[in-house]
Amino acid sequence: MLEAPFAPQGLAAQPLAAPPPRAQATGDATRAFQAQQAQPGAPAQQGPSEFTRMFQAPAAAPPEPPAPKAVKKPGGRLPIPKKKTNHLLWILIGIAVVLALALVVYLLVK
Repeated sequence: MLEAPFAPQGLAAQPLAAPPPRAQATGDATRAFQAQQAQPGAPAQQGPSEFTRMFQAPAAAPPEPPAPKAVKKPGGRLPIPKKKTNHLLWILIGIAVVLALALVVYLLVK
């Protein structure tokens, strides 16, 4: 149904169809990239544009520097305080070791 009709010479002997005629180019696609020409009757813009003026901040007078204050310089690093030894922890560890040894001796003797 969608196949070309069979010719005795085959598809190679059929003439090519003529390409469709081209439309006259209007230049609409490239007009966006052209620079706008100033009209002869329009006055020329002078100075910064409106966009530039909108973002320009008025020049402000620099603030006066604050009066210098006397800064105390620390005398070096503070010493690191020593941690207190936790005696209770060492006592509990010692008791656990003694109990473990007593359990091993009891199991061996029995």
